[in-house]
Amino acid sequence: MEIKQADSNMMHYRRENSQRIFVNRNIFLEKIQYIGFDMDYTLAEYISPGYEKLIYKHALKRLISMGYPPGIADLAYNPKFATRGVVFDKRYGNFLKVDPYGNIMSAVHGLDYLEITESRKKYRNRFIDIGDIERFVIFNTLFEFASMFLISAVVDYFEKHSEWRLNELQTGVERDSIQIAFKTIFDDVISVFGKIHNEREMKQETIDNISLYIKKDERLPLLLMRIRDFGRKTFLVTNSDFWYTNCVMTYLFANACAHGPKFSDDWKSYFDIIVVEATKPKFFAEGTSMCQVDLSTGKKHIGVFKGKISPGDVFTGGIFL
Repeated sequence: MEIKQADSNMMHYRRENSQRIFVNRNIFLEKIQYIGFDMDYTLAEYISPGYEKLIYKHALKRLISMGYPPGIADLAYNPKFATRGVVFDKRYGNFLKVDPYGNIMSAVHGLDYLEITESRKKYRNRFIDIGDIERFVIFNTLFEFASMFLISAVVDYFEKHSEWRLNELQTGVERDSIQIAFKTIFDDVISVFGKIHNEREMKQETIDNISLYIKKDERLPLLLMRIRDFGRKTFLVTNSDFWYTNCVMTYLFANACAHGPKFSDDWKSYFDIIVVEATKPKFFAEGTSMCQVDLSTGKKHIGVFKGKISPGDVFTGGIFL
């Protein structure tokens, strides 16, 4: 009877996996003074697969404008294709699932799995050197799902159209006097996604339909306030620009004051330090010049900021120390 009661109590407090935090090493939080957050895919949870489809749509348009065949516009996005932790081989155009030691567990070329015999022809002993960063790229974030599928879909498109054929080295496709390496397809897709994220068009479409693309969690102000109530400092470091950050965060914190008198609808009041356009990962290495944002215009003040940081200030760039 006591065991059943204990099991019942445990189930009462048990959280679903989506509401739990999993760690791979211990950390003593009592020694931590600052707790930082990214915005995209952290505080702002993008709704899948709707948001990936939006990015994918813009990327297809951009590739076609670069000269890729108009027929790729018919390549529908498959949200079940991508997963985190896979490796792309820029030489042969394959996505590889490998273990921590580089042993290949499965391989995909285009949208089809490679047979083991075919895989062995390209990867002796079915092993790769993950440290060869010139050839192999690891995709490990949710941010990259749409680009992963687009790379494979474009490779698949070329190989399944009769006017194109694999080149002799199987490192790309060719037609008449034209050759396209798989590495070129990879570079073009990655470049397109980088430009899309840095330009206004897709961000504007996201903001115009924000409830379709970003999940609003009413518990977010409670989380940040609880952290600060325990004496910790909070900071926000995002690569997004101030205009987009302000739109998204304003949406996330709208009506936060309903939680009580100490809460505010002003998202900036929940952070001790705010950095936009951080240019991560450079922010964690050599960094960039730190400038203050004029909140009345949303533009950067000229010159490098050297003063004292006050609550509510917003900065661009800088370096993590």
